[in-house]
This record gives sequence, C-alpha cells and structure tokens, in this order.
Amino acid sequence: MTKNFLKNIFLNNISQGLQFGSRWLLTIILLRVLSIEMFAVFSFIYSISNILVSILPFGSQIYLINKSDLSLSGLKELTTSISIIIVLFLLAMLVCTVYFLVNPSDQSASLMPLSIFLSLILSLNVIFFSFLKGVGNFSFELKIYSIFSVLILLLAGYLYFIGTLSVFTILSLLILLNSLMTFFVFRFSKILNIKQLLSLIDFQKETIINGFSKRLFFGLQELVTASYAQGGMLILFYIISNKIYGEYRAMLILTAPFGLVNVAVSQVLLSHLKKVSKDKMGKVFRKLHFPFVVLLTVFLIVIYFFGKPIVKLITGLEYSESIRFSYIGVLLIIFTSFVYAGYEMLLVVLDKQKLRFYVMFFGAVINILSIVMLLPKYGLEGAILTNVISNIAVFIGMVIITETTLNKLK
Repeated sequence: MTKNFLKNIFLNNISQGLQFGSRWLLTIILLRVLSIEMFAVFSFIYSISNILVSILPFGSQIYLINKSDLSLSGLKELTTSISIIIVLFLLAMLVCTVYFLVNPSDQSASLMPLSIFLSLILSLNVIFFSFLKGVGNFSFELKIYSIFSVLILLLAGYLYFIGTLSVFTILSLLILLNSLMTFFVFRFSKILNIKQLLSLIDFQKETIINGFSKRLFFGLQELVTASYAQGGMLILFYIISNKIYGEYRAMLILTAPFGLVNVAVSQVLLSHLKKVSKDKMGKVFRKLHFPFVVLLTVFLIVIYFFGKPIVKLITGLEYSESIRFSYIGVLLIIFTSFVYAGYEMLLVVLDKQKLRFYVMFFGAVINILSIVMLLPKYGLEGAILTNVISNIAVFIGMVIITETTLNKLK
C-alpha cells in the first residue's frame, strides 16, 4: 500500500467517522429519550431524507470523484450537478405536495417537506466534498465536519441531560446545522468560490439533459441502491407495527459505524484506482482492499461473542432470541456490504457502470420479493432478513461480475 493511500484512508475515515459518529450518537440518544413509537416516526422521516440524498445528486457523488479536475470544464461538471439536484428537489417537493393533498390525515406527511429540504442541503454538501476529493483534497471535509460534530454533540447533550424536543424541532435544527456547514465550505475553501459557481450554473434544457445523460447509469445505480437500502425501510413502516419498526431501526443502528468505514475506504479506493492502468487493476485492487476485508472479518467474529452487552449498551433492547437472530443478521449485512462496496468502485473505474447498475437492480428486486414473502408474518426477524437476503444477493452478483470482468482484461 502507498503512503498516500493510507494517509487518505486515515483522513477520510476520520472525516466520515466524525459525521457518522456524531449522527450515530444522536440517533442513540433519540432512541433513549423518545418513545419507541416516536423513534419509529423520526426514523421513517429521516429515511426519506436518506433516500433522497442518494437520488437528488443522480450519481454525482461518485461521478465527480472519478471526473473532477480544476479546469473550467471540471467546475462546469460541478455546477451541472448542482442544477440536477435543484431540479430533482423541486420535483420531490411537488410529489410531496400531491401526497399531502391526497392523504391529509397522514401525520407524517406534515414532516416530509422538512425531510426533503434537509436532503437538499445534505446533497449539496455531498457533491462539494466529492469534487474536492476528486482533485485529491481529503482533508478539507475533515476540518468542516469537526465543527459539525461538536454542534451535533451539543444537541445530543441537550436532549439527554435537559429535555427532549419534538421531531419537527429536531429536523429543523438538523437543517440549520447542515446549512451552516455549506456556509463554511465557501467561507474557508480555497478551491470553491460561490460567485464563480453561481456564474457557471446553467438551467438550460440542453445542459440539464446532457448532465443527466452523462450520469445516467451512476444515477440509476444510486436510485436502485436507495430503493433496496432505504426504500424497503419506507415500505416496512406501513406494514409492521411501530414497535417492531422501532426495534428494527434500533438494530440497524449497529451497522452505522461500519457504514462510515465502507464509504471512507471505497471513496479513497476509487480515487487511487482511477490512476492505475487496466492491466494492473486487479492486482492493485486486491492489494488495497483485501487486507481490510480480513481485518473486518476478524473483528466481526470477535464482537459476535459480545452480542448481548453490545445490543444492551447501544440500543437498550433486551437480548431475546429474536434480537440474537437479528444481531447475527446485522453482522452479515456489515460484512457483505463492505466487500461489495470495494467491487463497486472497481466497476466504476473500469467504466462498467452499467453492470454495477444491473447488480443493484437485481438486489432491489430481491429486497421487494423478500418483503412480500416474509412480512408481516415474521416480524423483526423477517424485517432484518429482507436486508440480509438482498445484501447477499448483491454481494454474490458484484463479486462474480467484477472478477469475470477482470479475467477478461488479462
């Protein structure tokens, strides 16, 4: 492994760790201070935001890391991504308005606009940092999210020691804090200039269509990924009880720390692999990715034996047979998602985005079929199994297709 690769892995892990870690702690605090039913409502609304963060950039978060440079054309790629986000945001708000008019009695509908606006701010921040990572700057995000983490910790501390807030107020504060991070990006970045970007933003029909066309399979990939990673969570809210849904989301909290490692390692992996010739791609990929797979495997085996105290400490749930089964499922989700995330980035560098899309589409279909077959009959175990089955399907598909592609390059 190169020193630069390890340095960027370290910086990106710390940066992602600050973001995910602070949000993870906030989620745990909310699980403790809210009733399990209200936590279910918050988790559902926050899932809408998460799924839209995958959809609004339309694949720009990966596209920009792979394509970014500091030329005028590189900056125009960034502003095109901004335009795409705004167009899809307006479309999402329109859909939300129609839904509210059709279902005015749905209490969660009144919170959806906040969730959509939060996803807009998060999406803009994601592409700004993706652009900076694409030009090799992995440290700037760390500086910005150091401030963000402190503010989130203050909010978590207020909720735990002073008193709880309504879901509406919590979402409003999250919008405020993330908007502050957007302000800091332009205030302190030596690369991004808001006046320059505003002068380059183009909402002409041809520009938008061309932008969508370039990102087509990146965007479709994120769409199907979101549909099976987050879409299933939205469906489950309506077909299982709030209590079981709350327990299900509580168990998935355990995956969050590993999710940040997935993102951090895969982003740096993509940034480095795009500089490697195709004939050496497989060798370099295995050299960089496989050691982390081995470390993760050993770690998961160790924490398996500490399931009861881990679940009790983090979620507060009693370690029943149902929870034990779900805990094993969570460990399988962590392992498979980490392995196939690396293979995803390899397909991106090999310009096989279409194959990546097909695998994720397959996973989305499997997820929907598993929901139909397992729920609501099997409760919490069934809910966790829907994630396990779809992750294993994607894991197998991604490994087979990528290894086949690499063999053809030899």
